[in-house]
Amino acid sequence: MLPRILNPVMFRNIYKGALGEVAGRFIIENELGIKLIDITEPEKFEKFDFRLNEEVYVDFKNWDESMQVDRENELKKIRQKMRMVGAKRVYIINIVVEDGTKYEIKESTDGIIEIPGLITKNGDIITKPIEKLAKEVK
Repeated sequence: MLPRILNPVMFRNIYKGALGEVAGRFIIENELGIKLIDITEPEKFEKFDFRLNEEVYVDFKNWDESMQVDRENELKKIRQKMRMVGAKRVYIINIVVEDGTKYEIKESTDGIIEIPGLITKNGDIITKPIEKLAKEVK
């Protein structure tokens, strides 16, 4: 085994997640000037990536079409984490929108807002989710 190559599980589960957090934070903070708050409380740590305030959390994803995600199962996990941290709303934000994906922000009645992407594959900023987040902090 080569010592400097990430194995596929580490790449997909750890590295891509960390990249999503860094990229998402950079886009939100630089495009909006919204400061995302780190979650430091041990009981809330790693439930979501950041928060906007005490009741609104943000979780970045770096999903692509090659990943098979059971949406309903993921939403169930998110609801459970919301209860654990006392969240009223959670933004689940994918970083890159897939080509050909119908761009639709989905809002559930229980406070989960799904944003399919912040940028295109070409790196262009998508303004719709940024405007939605801007309204959240005003």
